[in-house]
Amino acid sequence: MTNGVMLSAYPMFPCVDIARSIAFYETQLGFKTLFQHGDEYARVQRDSVILDLWKCTNPAMKGNEPGCWLVVENIDALFEEFGAKIAHSGIEAARPTVTDIELRPQGMKVFSVLDPDNNALHFSEGTT
Repeated sequence: MTNGVMLSAYPMFPCVDIARSIAFYETQLGFKTLFQHGDEYARVQRDSVILDLWKCTNPAMKGNEPGCWLVVENIDALFEEFGAKIAHSGIEAARPTVTDIELRPQGMKVFSVLDPDNNALHFSEGTT
């Protein structure tokens, strides 16, 4: 019997304002909107990464900070691209929106970006 193979995953991020989230992902991180269903749901993509955004009005979700890890190539270029765009975006955040690049002991380089709803995108390159 052949084992099943998982091909991809689409993280689903809760958002307070779908239009604001789409604008952030398009203008700050270079994603393109694949589709949007009113103000309830949207899907964005950059390269082979797809994220689903859904409107969440549940106050219990606040502070839970969902997130995902994205394995990338040329992490330094992405860090510079995102850092420059976000620094000049005027988006208000409760804490830093882009962390510094960190070199982990196993040789992996990582940094994180928080979207306006505190969903974390953790970017990594190298040994996991």
